[in-house]
Amino acid sequence: MNKLGKKESPSRDDSIVCLGSFRTELRRLLPHIPDLTLLRWTGGKVLDPILDNYLNVPSSNPSSESCSDSSQPVELESDAMSKRVSFKKIGEKLGKAAGASSGTPVPAKGVVIGDKRPGESITSSPSKKSKADDGSKGKGVVIGPEAKKKATSSSKAPTIPTSAPSVAEKLLRGVIPPADKEKVEKLTLDQTATKLFHVIGQALVLGSSLAVRSREAREQASLQEGRAASMETEIAHLQKVAANLEQQLAESHAREQQANDELAKAKSDRDLLSDKFERSGMLVNELREALNKSKEFAVEEFKSSSEFMMAVEDSASKYFSEGFNFCKVQLRRHHPDLDLEGTVVDQDLLAEQDEAEEENDKEKTGRARGG
Repeated sequence: MNKLGKKESPSRDDSIVCLGSFRTELRRLLPHIPDLTLLRWTGGKVLDPILDNYLNVPSSNPSSESCSDSSQPVELESDAMSKRVSFKKIGEKLGKAAGASSGTPVPAKGVVIGDKRPGESITSSPSKKSKADDGSKGKGVVIGPEAKKKATSSSKAPTIPTSAPSVAEKLLRGVIPPADKEKVEKLTLDQTATKLFHVIGQALVLGSSLAVRSREAREQASLQEGRAASMETEIAHLQKVAANLEQQLAESHAREQQANDELAKAKSDRDLLSDKFERSGMLVNELREALNKSKEFAVEEFKSSSEFMMAVEDSASKYFSEGFNFCKVQLRRHHPDLDLEGTVVDQDLLAEQDEAEEENDKEKTGRARGG
């Protein structure tokens, strides 16, 4: 059983590290409590240099009963399970312990810390406690001279009024929830102190966790602020680029509108030129028609003039006279015996022939219109 208990129990170094860190946090939270009192509360065995015994170990000396009752652990006190403690007694004992340690400090020759962790096997039976005590005897760690000096110097620190019994009682009442007060009233002194330190340790863990979370939240907030600032810078840059693009788009729209206006003007000029060309073509055609009409009119007018008639008559008379003379020459050749000297053209006969031809022409024209 002893070997099994030794295997299950933590190592001495782990206990020292755990108790050392726990006492550091308690010192930070309770600066007015002396070092020896904190050692008693944490379950350590404190050696009295005068009495040459451990203060928190059960003793038959009645004078040391007040000191041993105020801080001895539940594993070292076999008859402590039957004791019931109220908050008022706890406050009075805490006040006496604080006054005794702050009134006449005595340099400690050595401090022994057991390897048993606080709060371990609180609900175990008395037989198991005695076995655990047998296995843990003689395994304490003695702190060196430097630690002694620190302990004596810290024990000389002045105490503040919060070490009074009423204040300690209020402190204990404030730490323990109302729902657990009935259970706490049934606990012994060391069990109550162990519960108190357990609650304080949980509060320390919770505080450190909250501190880590708050630091992470601050880092996350700063990161988000940096991202927001970067996004704001990027948004400003994008807005500037958008403004430049809008300006370029407006300029392109203006150029496009100007090109459209010029194109519309060119189309209107082309339409105007085409209209002018059509008009000029029509004018040329009209001029050509007018020229042809003028030529025809000139010919008709010349034909209707007396000069034309005279020219026609002259040319005809000349033609016919020449032809008549030619006929006479031919007749002389064929009929040399004929006398053709006095023969002339009968003008009346020619006029009658002309009238007959005109009448024939009129009849032909009337027939053509009637048919």
